[in-house]
Amino acid sequence: MKVRFIGLAPEAITHKSLTPATPVAHFEDEHGSEARVLAGQVNPFKDVDFSFWSGRVRETLLVALCEHVRRAEWFDARSRLLDLSRRFEITPDRDEPVWVLRGFTWIQNVDLHLIKHVLGVGGGGAEAVARWSNLLQIPIAREDILARLEKLNCVAWKRLAEDADPDFERPIALHAGLSRSARAECIRLLAPLRERYMELSCEVVRATGFIKHARHVHLGTEQNTVMHFLDDAGTTVIAKGECQALSVCTAFSALVTGESTLGPKTLKSRWIRIVNDTQAVSGGMKVHSPLAWGVLR
Repeated sequence: MKVRFIGLAPEAITHKSLTPATPVAHFEDEHGSEARVLAGQVNPFKDVDFSFWSGRVRETLLVALCEHVRRAEWFDARSRLLDLSRRFEITPDRDEPVWVLRGFTWIQNVDLHLIKHVLGVGGGGAEAVARWSNLLQIPIAREDILARLEKLNCVAWKRLAEDADPDFERPIALHAGLSRSARAECIRLLAPLRERYMELSCEVVRATGFIKHARHVHLGTEQNTVMHFLDDAGTTVIAKGECQALSVCTAFSALVTGESTLGPKTLKSRWIRIVNDTQAVSGGMKVHSPLAWGVLR
């Protein structure tokens, strides 16, 4: 359902530390009635723990995590408690093996991919930024955002300009070396884009991951899997993890210069390329796609 952020609860600011049951934010539901969010249901991110943050820094972080949220479901409808942390959780109508996707679960990961793809630091230039602005339906002030990140001493992302795909031995830790206040400001700076980016990722999975209109690959075992989703606008979402606790690791545009959407022929060839790539790295694979494309023939 649609929700709108009203403001923080007094406890979010005055308490020295927060328990999962501490009220921290007030929202308005789609009927105009007030609802609350407890600290334990604010966000899905494993690398954000604001329980022992205090004062202005905690306030900045909580506002960043709440103010752009537009949809959520109930944690406890009777008590009028919302669950923001599971707003991007998806379970398909029918599929084998049955899987659950929780969306992005690391804020540094989602923000790094925002900078790489949406802000075009990993390549793509002005055309890519314009494309993402259209996809996310929000203006993107690329140079201003990057300049403000740099002013906060958040500069680890600059490595993307030299190496858009850093290896596991030298991963980019976006918030490494930052103070809590700088980290909170960075999270708030990227909050509008982050929420739209996560929403779009969820929409791509819903549009292509359900059997009726399926267009996805999953490979691996019943315990561990990698899933690929591709929609008609060329947006690709990749998720990894245990089947019952998958998380999105990236979302990017598969379009090349000059493309605005993927027509049937291009979409089919792009999909076959994904299938061939996944076959090369895994023995166990399941493909779901419209049979009209003839991918499985």
